[in-house]
Amino acid sequence: MSGIASTPSTSIINKGGSADGSASRVPAASTYGKEVVGKRVKVWWPEDEEYYGGTITAFSGGGDGKHAILYDDGEEERVYLARETIQWEDSEFLPSAETSIEQKRGEAAHPVTQEDSVAKEVARKRRVVQDESESEDEINFSSATPVGVAPFPSFPFSLKELSGKRARLESPALSNGEGEDNDAESKGRRDGFARTAFAGLGLGNDSFAPSEPASAPRANESSSNSQIRGTPASISNSTVFNTPLSASSGRARLSLGSSGGGSVKRGRASWVEEEEDEVVAASHDRPDGVLEYGKHTHNGLKWLWDPNRRDAQGRSPQHPDFDRRTLQVPAAFLAKETPAMRQWWEFKAQHLDTILFFKVGKFYEIFHMDADVAVRELDLIYMKGEKAHSGFPEIAYGKFAPLLVEKGYRVARIEQVETPEAMKEHNRRCGPGAKRTVVARELCSVLSRGTRTFCYLDEATFEEGAGSDPTGAPLLIAIKEEKVEAEAGREGENEGRVAYGVCMVDPTTATFHLGQFEDGPQRWRLKTMLSQFSPAEVLLERGGACASLEQVVRLCAPGALVEMLRPGAEFWDADKAFKELKKGDYFPRGSKKKGKVKGDGEAEGESEEGEGLMNGCGRWPLTLQVVAAARRDKARLALCALGGVIWQLRRSLIDKDLLSMQSFYPYAPPDVVLRDAVAPMPEETEGLEPGTEEEDIFSCLGGDEALLFDMNESEEGLQRETLGESGRGGGVERKSDHGRSLVLDGTALTNLEIFRNSYDGTGKGTLWEHLNHCRTAFGARKLREMLCRPSQRPGVINARLDAVTELKDELSPEADEIRRLLRKMPDLERQLARHHALGSVHRAEDHPDSRAIMYELDKYNGRKINDFLSTLEGLKTASKVRTILFDSMDGCHSTLLQRLTKTFPDLGPRLVFFGEAFDPAQAKREGVITPKPGYDDEYDSAKERIEAVMAEMETYLKEQRQRLGSQEIKYWGNKDKDRFQLEVPEAILRRGQPADYEAKSSKKGCRRFHTPRIRELLEELGDAEASLSEAQRHEMRRLFEKFDQDRQLWTTAVNSLALLDVLLAFAEVSSGANYCRPTLVPYHADSTEDADGSNGAIPAPFLSIKGGRHPCLETRAALGDYIPNDIELGVATGQRERVMLLSGPNMGGKSTLLRQTCVLAILAQLGCYVPADECSLTPVDRIFTRVGASDRILQGQSTFFVELAETANILQHATSRSLVILDELGRGTSTFDGTAIAHAVVSFLVQRLQCRALFATHYHSLVEDWRGHVGVCFGHMACLVEPDEAEQKVTFLYRLADGPSPKSYGLNVARLAHLPSEVIDLAREKSETFEAFMTQQGQDGTGNKGKGTKVHPQLWLGAEIFALLTESPSSMTVDEKAKTARALWTEWNAQ
Repeated sequence: MSGIASTPSTSIINKGGSADGSASRVPAASTYGKEVVGKRVKVWWPEDEEYYGGTITAFSGGGDGKHAILYDDGEEERVYLARETIQWEDSEFLPSAETSIEQKRGEAAHPVTQEDSVAKEVARKRRVVQDESESEDEINFSSATPVGVAPFPSFPFSLKELSGKRARLESPALSNGEGEDNDAESKGRRDGFARTAFAGLGLGNDSFAPSEPASAPRANESSSNSQIRGTPASISNSTVFNTPLSASSGRARLSLGSSGGGSVKRGRASWVEEEEDEVVAASHDRPDGVLEYGKHTHNGLKWLWDPNRRDAQGRSPQHPDFDRRTLQVPAAFLAKETPAMRQWWEFKAQHLDTILFFKVGKFYEIFHMDADVAVRELDLIYMKGEKAHSGFPEIAYGKFAPLLVEKGYRVARIEQVETPEAMKEHNRRCGPGAKRTVVARELCSVLSRGTRTFCYLDEATFEEGAGSDPTGAPLLIAIKEEKVEAEAGREGENEGRVAYGVCMVDPTTATFHLGQFEDGPQRWRLKTMLSQFSPAEVLLERGGACASLEQVVRLCAPGALVEMLRPGAEFWDADKAFKELKKGDYFPRGSKKKGKVKGDGEAEGESEEGEGLMNGCGRWPLTLQVVAAARRDKARLALCALGGVIWQLRRSLIDKDLLSMQSFYPYAPPDVVLRDAVAPMPEETEGLEPGTEEEDIFSCLGGDEALLFDMNESEEGLQRETLGESGRGGGVERKSDHGRSLVLDGTALTNLEIFRNSYDGTGKGTLWEHLNHCRTAFGARKLREMLCRPSQRPGVINARLDAVTELKDELSPEADEIRRLLRKMPDLERQLARHHALGSVHRAEDHPDSRAIMYELDKYNGRKINDFLSTLEGLKTASKVRTILFDSMDGCHSTLLQRLTKTFPDLGPRLVFFGEAFDPAQAKREGVITPKPGYDDEYDSAKERIEAVMAEMETYLKEQRQRLGSQEIKYWGNKDKDRFQLEVPEAILRRGQPADYEAKSSKKGCRRFHTPRIRELLEELGDAEASLSEAQRHEMRRLFEKFDQDRQLWTTAVNSLALLDVLLAFAEVSSGANYCRPTLVPYHADSTEDADGSNGAIPAPFLSIKGGRHPCLETRAALGDYIPNDIELGVATGQRERVMLLSGPNMGGKSTLLRQTCVLAILAQLGCYVPADECSLTPVDRIFTRVGASDRILQGQSTFFVELAETANILQHATSRSLVILDELGRGTSTFDGTAIAHAVVSFLVQRLQCRALFATHYHSLVEDWRGHVGVCFGHMACLVEPDEAEQKVTFLYRLADGPSPKSYGLNVARLAHLPSEVIDLAREKSETFEAFMTQQGQDGTGNKGKGTKVHPQLWLGAEIFALLTESPSSMTVDEKAKTARALWTEWNAQ
């Protein structure tokens, strides 16, 4: 609620009537009654420290004596006016002297200006409830400062309700106090704020709900920060908090006041919705004493900014080794800082590029330049004081940290690792020189886009659910580039070629891919990799990467963060990376066991202690063994890239969590094996058994390796590929399917809109959206893998099609039941990685997080338990799916489903073990896992020892009762060493006190004793209880560790579910209307093909589609509106034409037909039904696309250059089995050059490659050039023209018709685009003039005249030019001109 301006006519009535407020309370009815109804009044809200205006609407004189006030924001409240601090807008309603109103302790009217009321009145108010949070006041806070920490993205509102709003809380100022805060008033203020402010925001034990729907959302505006960063991560709707960023101009603010150190009459929170076009100056919203941006201490520190800044080593920004991540802080400056701030600067000096969340008690505090970022990006507000300072409570970390990370910032979490009491104890024990003045803190986490693992601190774990953006995975990629040196005598061949080493890791699944390959000047392979993997963060070597590499990365991964690492120190060389791997203790130790693969230079008899050998690597993942063995040759760059990744993961403190998962797989560009399939086996692989996994991995490490697995469709290879065992799995690596898949390079993925559309860059209308009916997140990721690499093996494709047919027909009821089960399943693949980390001994004992003091530990433990229980439930669901599969196999004919069912592991026994290991309900309720007897030997042993001691205690008690002759003797006490005191009545002791009884305490009528035996038992009990406590402390970790020991079992089940989910998605798509099963005709490897494709021993490449429709466009068209088309390329129906020249009017559907053909081929080779009446084809090995027009300014490439570069890639890499589409090639230059290039490209496609191709063109002369050629057919997009009208309106039929089109009807498009009529008229006039000229020279623009000689228009013009040059234009007849044109044509072709 906005404050109401105080004017001279208003009068403030303090709660006391008299000036000093000393009068006693008087009933409201005796002071005000009906006479004030209808009057304007302003009521002081102490929690907000603001007056809110309203109108008194009623008075219940005969009831409770309250007045009803309708506030200007619409809220109505009934109050005792005499008990409120109020302002009347009319002085005639001042109370009399005898009016008695209680004055609030320490409260005074808050000065309010007219400018404070610029926002609209309150939309909602929220009561604030109590929270018991306490905080360490190591950094003192002024008692006169309003507390404020905001905004909390944790309100119980939905995202839609809060979109376009921001929350604001006023903050406590930071003083320069040192160490622990001893100011009671200051502490009371801060604790009071915690109790009142945070509880009602979903941060304490209670929460509140909105009383009415919030207003409609407004779209967020993008930030103008110079860093590369994408849009904020979307926050799922939940009952906890959802607050979008404040980049929007339409927003709301939440204002809460402090408790003031005294009693608070009521705490109120108000949402104030501001107009979207209304900009409120910072000073208007800023409390007194809070400085605006740019006015704080750090802004005046010259040593903090360039050019005065120095790194930790004292180097200036101009120094070649300058480290921008570090800072040299002057010692004189630090000497003036408080101990806590000195500690902050010590962290900041080593992490200058990182936002520090600095833990102080229960709060994460943010200082100096970091606070500037927090205020700007998170909509927090500054606290009072000269030092920029902001913050939020610990529980809100999981909301604020992701917001900054998604905006492109790096966030560090610095935790306290001791309490103030522990620091005092340390100082008491240590000498004077070792005493500390501030609690110890450690860096526990560094988050960035590419290193976020989504731990228990995140309130909502990252779920890439079905239908989500597949590129949303936080993928980290390191790229090492090196120029390829030309061989002697072949310098020109390697010009512009480079070699790349790449390492890719998904931190959410701990999956690594390693590879090394060469690339050409246009970097097609690199672009393809970036398009397929869509990284969130890319690591490059400073000085080692050329400018073009960074440009390619920013072009193909525009949303990725690009970070430059220093060579050697951060981006390691191969030898250092290998050494770090060996000493990093990432994998199970194998000190005397050597790996399967020999290292470079290793020979029989060499010492196992020799440097660089493979001893000690026997238990490394096989991919890593191969890479390490070839680290000085074929895998050197790949290992360098891995070194860069490990450095970044180590910096983020997650290197052991991820590498210990041992999920390493090889990567090779999809076209590497295709081009090298006929290459001889290199000498480097002679030691490897042909067809083995080691050899297969080795093939991924260079550009010239052979196809290292058998291309024949053996039963084992077919089963492996059919089951999708490529590139990702669960710890046991499998054969890759490189060379067996349809290659889709980056250009094809973009032009065919596989994952992102060309309109707004989202997944709407893409093939991914059309296919992604997966119910699980890991199924969606599997679908993405398969979509990037469709198969080209008919056996694999048909096996998938058989499974899809069964699932959509005979097994339809079972498929529906499985879909229902899968829909409830969590992201098991990512949860397995989280459980692995939580079960790690390293994280529990050595990681700084194990020492961090977390005040919300019960909640975090609850999240861990809920995650684990969710995983168990998901695996139980997997068992149910397995049961359904087994029960349905009797009538199933699909070999793939049978194989899938057979390999689906039985999870039952292990799930029973974990299900009975503890009580889930008790674990949820208490936040700890208490194992049942028999499931944890350490815990059981401690319990047995305690029970044994307790039994001894009872036996001893019976002995003492018998000894003293009284059953009234009992044990008393329950505190540590005071426990088990023998309470003996004094009447018994009068007969004599045993000598071994040592008095401890007494009460009237009784005395209490310890004995030596009791002390012995207490010591034993203490030891046993300590053992039990230690066992309980590690019980959760040990449970996760036991669970992780079965990771291979769980992963196998998840992989099976992922493939089944994909097949179910294909079945759902294939159930669409008029979808047909494609027919894949295999090639025969033992046959040869004639040059013209006429040999009947092998089917020449062909493609036949009847009634084909674009699946993505069809779903968006009205029923029956989409026009199907037929395509025939090849010899399947007796024709030999593999190249179609496609013409027709602009906007007639040519580009759609081209893309549609490619998309249907992809669908067919995925193993899915296609939207067509009939579809048959021989497998396509690669799809090439040359469509659209765009330049690349950053790379200095014009539109026409981009066209020709893409065309060159096609001509250099296409084979006879490829599918090529080219759309209007040559339009970026003159008509003559464009026609000439187009003709030459068609000639290459027809005569050299003999591949299937669709060539759309508006060069009608090009069509005439190839008329009658056996390898070319013609088609055009039909249309209807209204010849009677001058405008020649064109009606598009969107149907493919035979033969060429006579015209392109460009003027019709000009009319549709609303060009000015005078422009269109002039264009029509010029067009008619040109056509008349061409008709004069030939007939209908074909050049046919005289004796019917056929000459094309361009050649006629060439002949005319030749005649002019020879100065004999008038002496040449038409036939002579034609003869001259033919001579020019012959000479042209000869050249």
